[in-house]
Amino acid sequence: RQVPHERFWLISAAPLHPEGAGGMGQCVQTEMPKDRQRLAVQAPKTTRLLADVGGLRGLQDLGGTGVLTGRPGDGGRLLQMLHDHKDAVLGCSFSTCGKIFATCSSDGTARIWDAAQGQSQLVLSSHEGAVHSCCFSSDSTFFVTVAADARASVWRTDSWAPPWTGCDTRPERVIKGFVEGVLCCAFSNDGKWLAFGGHDTNLRVWCTRTWRCSRTAEGHEGSIMCCRFCPESAQVVTGADDRTIRVWAVEKKFVCIQVLEGHNGYICSLAFSTTGVCVSGSSDGSIRVWSPDVRRLSYDCACFGCELTTVVGTAAVRGLQFSADDSLLLAACDSTVKVWAVSTGWTLLCSFATHGDTVADLSVAPDGRVLTCCVDGSVALWSLVMRTEPLTARGDGDCFIPPRVLACVCGAVEKTGMADVLSTAVAPRETFS
Repeated sequence: RQVPHERFWLISAAPLHPEGAGGMGQCVQTEMPKDRQRLAVQAPKTTRLLADVGGLRGLQDLGGTGVLTGRPGDGGRLLQMLHDHKDAVLGCSFSTCGKIFATCSSDGTARIWDAAQGQSQLVLSSHEGAVHSCCFSSDSTFFVTVAADARASVWRTDSWAPPWTGCDTRPERVIKGFVEGVLCCAFSNDGKWLAFGGHDTNLRVWCTRTWRCSRTAEGHEGSIMCCRFCPESAQVVTGADDRTIRVWAVEKKFVCIQVLEGHNGYICSLAFSTTGVCVSGSSDGSIRVWSPDVRRLSYDCACFGCELTTVVGTAAVRGLQFSADDSLLLAACDSTVKVWAVSTGWTLLCSFATHGDTVADLSVAPDGRVLTCCVDGSVALWSLVMRTEPLTARGDGDCFIPPRVLACVCGAVEKTGMADVLSTAVAPRETFS
């Protein structure tokens, strides 16, 4: 719908979902700056500012009121929404090359997708319960799934390529011996080790050369929810529902060298940058940034210190990953994905709604595409549209938005999925359709 020049519109009770922000309302009076290039909105400190770009699509939570600078348009552009799974999708992963990606689900299957076509090509059925997590090795030679049936399945991926004929969907091996359901898995970057964690509270590490369990490490007092190797493969980090993160030295027979504390909920997700910075997400809605300190050594390994803590909401942070060049950190929080700029002091760039329910996991391809999976059974493929400079905020009253951005100020009922919009205005000579 076109917005006439010099006129301003009120939007009321706008649903907060990716497909749109509701209808237009009555004309209201709002002041426009003399330069006619920015939109002014008066907002109380308690509200949150939402900006929508290009025809009321993809609401972005810009994190509060203030003067917002930089070019508009940050967020996720939906490429495909996929609904092949029959139950909640719990994990997802891109291969190293980004040509294929995998998803795993409570329906007991994992699916292999052609990333270029966005089509499910293979259905892997080797488990008798919900498949909790999946991952590729660093060279994408192996693919692993772990499930509630206390087993892990390992596939070779040599034949998984177009035209997708003659692909072997039988696992090369099935790893047993777990006492309870397995929740997470991770390969080391050098490909030598494969780590598992689950309800039995123990870290189990397998040697990929012999395919034998090299170490069962005890220490956590609750289920291990996530695990990751550091870039140099010298350490493996685990997060558990005992609210702690443990760091284990690989070359010292996986002895625990450090316990990281501070989260007030269980640890849902972990990620490493290529420089060795570790980030952790918790059910308390917080993210912590842990930096290695080479001045503090334990068993010849650098210890971690907490550099930053940020609260991103009240929902669990279920997925974390850095972009390939470490410039961005992406987090799955409730039904949204939030994006931070790492190089500018962990500045929040944008947040975009992805699914209608909780996002269970995310993965970032080498080319920057983002894969998200949801407990409603859907899988979405996104492209990131990011400005070159970070979004900054100043002040707490007048809100200025660059042209082509439709802004609305929302109240506390945002949590219910409906927004009470106070007022909105569009810069002149701009048209939305």
